[in-house]
Amino acid sequence: MLKKIVKLGHSNALVLDKAIMELLNMSEGSLVKLTTDGKSLTITPQQPDVPGQEKLTQSYDEYIFSKYSTPIAKQTANQSYETIIKNRNTLRAFQDKYKEVEERMVQVTTSDEYKKELDILTKEHEQSGDHTAFEAKCLELLCKFIPEYQAYYEELKQLFPIGK
Repeated sequence: MLKKIVKLGHSNALVLDKAIMELLNMSEGSLVKLTTDGKSLTITPQQPDVPGQEKLTQSYDEYIFSKYSTPIAKQTANQSYETIIKNRNTLRAFQDKYKEVEERMVQVTTSDEYKKELDILTKEHEQSGDHTAFEAKCLELLCKFIPEYQAYYEELKQLFPIGK
């Protein structure tokens, strides 16, 4: 079977078919061990003996997801079923309202022009480790390509406040 490596954020990804995942008894979030002999890559499903035993790499996208999803998960855990349904419906309405913006985001973030500017931005902030400044610059960059993204972003922050 031949597979193509695809761009995902600042990284590259190998998309595994559902049948392969099931065959290996893996699912999204499964831990894998990567080994190479210099000519080929072997991916082996793993169960860590001790939590945190394997060093995991984290892309910027994963960092943002973990930063923003943790408060949401904590908030959701303390909500009633009715509130969860209401929030789900609110999110669906939000997605419907901004469907075109989300589609445009896919187009823009895969464009060579955006990638080039994002690479420059990443290199500028690589050494500082200041994720807050980097997030602000990434927001500015997206708004440069998609002016409607600012309203999308502000409404999303209202729906899912961080740090509350």
